[in-house]
Amino acid sequence: MLTRYEECVVRERDAYQRFPAKMSLAYREGFLSRPLVNEYLEILWIAMKRLWSFLERKPRTYRVIPTHDVDWPAVGYRVPWILVLRGALGDVLARRSFGSCVGRIGAKLLNQFHIDPANTFDWLMHLSEAHGLQSEFYFIADHTSGIRDGVYTLKDDYIQDLLCAIHRRGHLIGLHTSYETYRRPEQVLHEFNRLRSVVQHIGIQQSHWGGRQHYLRWENPLTWQAWNDAGLDYDSTLAYADCVGFRCGVCYEYPVFNLKTRQSLRLRERPLIAMDRTLIDYMRLSFDEVVDTLITLANRVRLFAGDMVLLWHNSCLLTPQQKALYNRVIRATVDGMV
Repeated sequence: MLTRYEECVVRERDAYQRFPAKMSLAYREGFLSRPLVNEYLEILWIAMKRLWSFLERKPRTYRVIPTHDVDWPAVGYRVPWILVLRGALGDVLARRSFGSCVGRIGAKLLNQFHIDPANTFDWLMHLSEAHGLQSEFYFIADHTSGIRDGVYTLKDDYIQDLLCAIHRRGHLIGLHTSYETYRRPEQVLHEFNRLRSVVQHIGIQQSHWGGRQHYLRWENPLTWQAWNDAGLDYDSTLAYADCVGFRCGVCYEYPVFNLKTRQSLRLRERPLIAMDRTLIDYMRLSFDEVVDTLITLANRVRLFAGDMVLLWHNSCLLTPQQKALYNRVIRATVDGMV
């Protein structure tokens, strides 16, 4: 589970070349929603403590870690008209939100970032701060696959202003490697160097660096090795796109292992437990079912004093209903309250 051995030997992949949840042993045997490694570890610890009562264990505390992949910092401002109009049509027909439709088109016409409906960064940081949480925002540093990697660059003034605001408020900046990087170690290094160069240029100092692969595209063990060699401290890619749960069988970060070289790496994996689009787009859960599912997962993470790592995109908070859902998610995972 920890080394993701099965992903080296099972060749099936989805349309984005990702290992699907439904091909995993955990899904097929019905334990994807259980942190099985943690369960086995507790059994081992109980046996050891019974034999050697003097043993002590490093204390842990339950944490909620909200992360945000910045794919589209705006959905109107500086976005091509064809995408603005397509999104506006979705606002009206799918999301039934005339307000976000107007905001999207208005941000494009007036060339104003602050009125863009996807500019939810202040709202996200305020919500995290209200619950004593530290959000992490992962930025794309290059474009290896056209529009899939968005349209902004780290040199854009509004992006640099956003980076400064995140840092000033005590939240973290991370790397969101572009679409084609998962098999390209040199591109991972290039993008990490570019991100660090930009943040240093604008006066931001950060000692610990992590992030996530775009589209959750990951290949074992090549991607882990690339992140390790680039000098990143942790990765938080490992969740399935099509089903939430414990892809690595564990609910807190751990040092990773390269199965091909048979070597432990400095890099740590911080498994992602749940993503907004997995719950809503792939699993097609109602908002109430989303909250119920996350309460179940959070209770299991809390049992082992683990890390409840969430991914919620700023661009998935366009409507009051979407914001209300995320508010409920944070309350439910932090306080156990709906």
